[in-house]
Amino acid sequence: MTLLVFAGFLLDWIAVAFNWRKIKPIAKVLAMVLLILWTLDNVSWAINPSIMLLLLAQLSGLLGDIFLLLSHRWFLPGLGAFLVGHLFYIALLIINMAFIVDLSSNALIYPAVIAAVLWGFALRIVYSIFKQEHFISHRNGNLLWVLVQLYIWVLSGLMFLTFVRFFLQQGFDRTLWLLPIGGLLFLISDTLLAYDRFVSRINRGQLWVHMTYHLAQFCLAGGFLIFRQM
Repeated sequence: MTLLVFAGFLLDWIAVAFNWRKIKPIAKVLAMVLLILWTLDNVSWAINPSIMLLLLAQLSGLLGDIFLLLSHRWFLPGLGAFLVGHLFYIALLIINMAFIVDLSSNALIYPAVIAAVLWGFALRIVYSIFKQEHFISHRNGNLLWVLVQLYIWVLSGLMFLTFVRFFLQQGFDRTLWLLPIGGLLFLISDTLLAYDRFVSRINRGQLWVHMTYHLAQFCLAGGFLIFRQM
């Protein structure tokens, strides 16, 4: 099933790279559908509240993908769908951490401080790239700028929590890096998307966005499933 998921990713990347207009919409949707089926297969289709949150996050991503396939006026609904998906991921992380540590205890201090430094560094980079003038010239520009800032804080907050969760675990099995890598890749993917759309075109920008996005979704799903088994 994992090979099938990556075959779906690869089909989408090739369709984007060679601009196969008829294949791109199908491949983009298929990639996330396969990842959702992969998630269900890995839990033997046993859906508990945590898995439901993971699936809702993935379904929100799928909905966002569909909106972005439509005209530019569907960009804000797409942004909203991804924002909701990130909130589902954040809720899942908080619930997961609540089971392993008292969220008011001192055990959170050092992981939170380290992750907060990374969060602040990420925000500094993003705000050095994006300025209000990049967005206000577009349709609903002022609203767009407000929503983009909200999105930046939520997405970077998701990355922050993936690192907090990683630093809370015992041992350094390489597979446990999947979760923070997923959070970081999602931030990179959406930064590339926004830069390519609102600041300046990136060579092969759409391809880089799709590759980092799909790998982010896979790493988040894999990371959550691994931590769930611990």
